[in-house]
Amino acid sequence: MAEGRKTGGRTRGVPNKVTANVRAMAGQYGPEVLERLAWLALNGESHAVQVAAGKEILDRAYGKAKQVTEIEGGPAPVYQVVIS
Repeated sequence: MAEGRKTGGRTRGVPNKVTANVRAMAGQYGPEVLERLAWLALNGESHAVQVAAGKEILDRAYGKAKQVTEIEGGPAPVYQVVIS
């Protein structure tokens, strides 16, 4: 992985300018989109729309839920926690 000026990468701690610009542009729509998601969660046309909108709101408010996966093939079950 490129690190520092020697390899041509950014110096540690310097933000990516492209990412910062996209984040700033997207951030201006945040409050309006959140209001729309809340409306859909309460008034969506279908149950699926309401659940999807509610899930998006909760993911942003509390973080995404941990996923536990059972892997077969050993003498005892092995569990793997995937955080996305």
